[in-house]
Amino acid sequence: MTAAVPSLALPLDIPAEGTMIPSANDAAATPTPDLNVSFAGCTRLSRMRSLLPVIFMLGFTIATPSSIIPYLQQNTFGNNVFLTTGFLAAAKGVLGFAYAPIIGSFSDTFCRKYVLLVTLSLNLIPYISYLATGNYWYYAATNVLFGLYDPTMAVLMAAVADLFRRDCREHTENFAVASAVFFLGVGLAPFLGAFLSTTVTFILCVAFLASMILGVAFFLPRFDTTTTTAATLQPSGNVLTVGVVNDNDEPQPSERSALLPQPDVVSGDAPQPSATAFVAQTAEIVAPVKANAASRTLVALRLYKDLRLTILLLFFNSLAEQMLDKLLLQYLQNNLNFGATKQAIVIAILGFGGVFGMVIVTTLLKRHSGPLRALQVALIANVVICSLYSFVTAPWAVYLTTAFSIVGMGVYPCACALAARCVSPDAMGVAQGCAAAARMAAAGVAPLLFGYIFQDTQSTAFPGIAFLVAAGCVAVAGVMTTFLSRAVEH
Repeated sequence: MTAAVPSLALPLDIPAEGTMIPSANDAAATPTPDLNVSFAGCTRLSRMRSLLPVIFMLGFTIATPSSIIPYLQQNTFGNNVFLTTGFLAAAKGVLGFAYAPIIGSFSDTFCRKYVLLVTLSLNLIPYISYLATGNYWYYAATNVLFGLYDPTMAVLMAAVADLFRRDCREHTENFAVASAVFFLGVGLAPFLGAFLSTTVTFILCVAFLASMILGVAFFLPRFDTTTTTAATLQPSGNVLTVGVVNDNDEPQPSERSALLPQPDVVSGDAPQPSATAFVAQTAEIVAPVKANAASRTLVALRLYKDLRLTILLLFFNSLAEQMLDKLLLQYLQNNLNFGATKQAIVIAILGFGGVFGMVIVTTLLKRHSGPLRALQVALIANVVICSLYSFVTAPWAVYLTTAFSIVGMGVYPCACALAARCVSPDAMGVAQGCAAAARMAAAGVAPLLFGYIFQDTQSTAFPGIAFLVAAGCVAVAGVMTTFLSRAVEH
């Protein structure tokens, strides 16, 4: 199965850096109705039907042991639980920052299905190591090396983008639906761990992952993005198009332009740059992209300013998200005496609230004001949420603050949509891998940084000061959105 790679358009006028360059035929083309590209809700779900069960089970598996992990950490690490947990998360984040974009790029170059089979299989190792030894240290250490849930989700997000690559304006809704299904699994699973023994819970995680592996192997399409290519040159008006030909030698229309080095504008009667010069200049950038996964990632980051900004703002927001994910339950247990049941309620609110936030709140904000404005609203909400966690002490206040987080759930799908808009359709795995790398880098920094702050302030009169620091990180991400080009909204 061969998927066509989109062409690269090179305009003769110099665009501003980070600007998306439309195809030469976009202005003249008259859209024609196409039932296969309908983005009504039922059609969207129908086209995603092979991916949504895997995404749901991924969230379900991640959340199943979440309510018992704090107890295992407390019993294993003792008084140094915050620092030890932070150190392990930092190690995992550093490794993930390196391999997440490479895994995403491999899924572009080879096949998303095969990459998913590998990552899902590696995720089995931490659970099996605990079941074999009964020692949480073995689980924690192997989870650092083989817990590839974030890269797995990045590959799934790239596959979602593949299904809708003909209209990138719908990426926010598509990623929101995928994230909502993920949060639905997160919301349903914690009660299993709260009422089952640790051994049974980990056996269930192995069974869930095994079912996902079988489902991907037998029911998921290949999403093959490889193609046999040949460069073609197609001048059209003021745009010189470097096309890519598929196995049937049919030039593919441009859907998204890559930002390539532009020639100087030549005024008056001076001769225009030759097509050969364009091709030579382009080849220096395009050739390494096809060479290997690492170079594809580096080239994408060098070419796309908006992609760099999106990754940075996602990193700063993820510092707060990862702190809440890794240390909030530990904080609630140590400082507010939250037991397993109350912790499961918090996780369930996050899960079910995430479904509502993704499907309703984020979609409405995006349709009303665009993905960039929806991202900014979600970031403002996250600043408020982190600040509130600093002061709440009553269980009902914790539940209410957690419920309000549905407004801030849209940061990740909106950022993924912006990253997808920054690159050409054949680089979706790179874009989503870079987004996952930003989250994993934050997962490495946040627990260590905030773990130290929690450890240092837990006996003081204000043990929640770390949440105010997290709110400041999200505020930095909000400021960075003002530097994104307006092209990402169109």
